[in-house]
Amino acid sequence: MPTLTTVADWTITASGDTAMFTHASASGYWAPRVWSQRGLAIAETDLASFDEALGEVLKLPVYWLARARSGDSGAGDAAVWSAPRHDPDDGFVYITGPCRTGEPAAGYRPASTFAIDLVHLRGLRIRIAAYRAAVTTSPTPEATITPSPGSWDGVRPSPGYRVVLLTAGDDQPTRTLAAAVTEWARQEGVSLKTVTAADPSRFTDSISEAVRLAPDLIVTAGKDLVDPLALVTANHLDRQFLVLGAELAEPTANVTAANWPGASFRGDGLGTSTGYDPASFTPARADAAVRAGVASVLSGLTGIVIRLG
Repeated sequence: MPTLTTVADWTITASGDTAMFTHASASGYWAPRVWSQRGLAIAETDLASFDEALGEVLKLPVYWLARARSGDSGAGDAAVWSAPRHDPDDGFVYITGPCRTGEPAAGYRPASTFAIDLVHLRGLRIRIAAYRAAVTTSPTPEATITPSPGSWDGVRPSPGYRVVLLTAGDDQPTRTLAAAVTEWARQEGVSLKTVTAADPSRFTDSISEAVRLAPDLIVTAGKDLVDPLALVTANHLDRQFLVLGAELAEPTANVTAANWPGASFRGDGLGTSTGYDPASFTPARADAAVRAGVASVLSGLTGIVIRLG
């Protein structure tokens, strides 16, 4: 079995269209942990070298030949992997996805060697690179960032991701935002439910209804929801919110906003740096806001404002 590359404690070999990863900590505490056919966990201190090893393999002909043989245009997509999750109690970073060992067993178990199909390495590296970038360059809470156009393209939700679209109003901006969320969910295969807040006196009840559905993310469309969200979201810190085409003046860490000049409404009586322009709510801007906002949440960059150009 030829060796593809060796980086720090990692040795990667290949057998057919499969990459075999071996770590120097064969069975110690810091050995990789694998739940076969479910996911893997890498010690956070080993993540940088693992990321580097993946990058080296992606440069080799064996990877590109395997990808060509797969015949799958979606091979290498990050969606087969979850966003990495750090467990501060054990010091490992957990990633759900197509990883396996020769001795399948329930639960995460130390594994000196594990296998991943070569075609899936690109998606894994996208997830790990996004996680590491978020950890090392995370903006402060309530900060406003302006990402490069398209920088969010490689970050997509995993299969089964659950979203609730919470809307208020029948104005053109709200309809445009809602349509963008619906189309994004269709393209990404996301489970989408909609809650329509029709009665202004019961907007907080509508938000609570969305929370009770227990989604992975609640996406809001409609500037009339901004003030009610400011009242309610702090009571549901275990639930992530994405506000489109508006923002909260003082968001908690679970409220992320994605907007653009002309779409930064902050609540009644509060000024905005860019004003409010209903004509700025175009399908292209709404689509970009959805994708950039979701990518930020999936990467752990929450409680901030994403200001698109």
